[in-house]
Amino acid sequence: MPSSPETPATDLAERRWQLIQRSQSLRAQLVTDAQALAPVFSVADHTRAGVVWLRDHPLWVAVAVATLVALKPSRLWRWGGKAWTVWRFWQRIQNLRKTGPAGASDAPRSALSGVLAYFVK
Repeated sequence: MPSSPETPATDLAERRWQLIQRSQSLRAQLVTDAQALAPVFSVADHTRAGVVWLRDHPLWVAVAVATLVALKPSRLWRWGGKAWTVWRFWQRIQNLRKTGPAGASDAPRSALSGVLAYFVK
C-alpha cells in the first residue's frame, strides 16, 4: 500500500503540534516548580542590593567602622542592641508598606519573575 506524498507532511505537522503543546505544558510546570525558589531569589536580590549600596556609599562604611573603633565595647553592645531593634522595626514597616493591608504586593520584580518571564511567553 503506497503512501501518499501528503502523509509525511501531515505527520510532521502533527508531530510539530504535539511538541509545541508539550513545550507549553513543560513551561507551565517549570513556573509552578520554580515558585519554591522564590525565597532564595528574594534573599539573593536583597543581598545584591546591599552590596551595591555598600559599594555606592563607601563613606558611610568608613564612618561606621571609625565609630566602632572609637566606642568602648560596652557602649557598642548597648547601641548595637538599640540599632538592631530600630532596624527590625523599620523592616516591618517597609514590609507592610510593600504588601499593604490586604496583602497585595506592589513590590518590584525579583530575579525569579525575570527568569520565569523568559520561559513563559
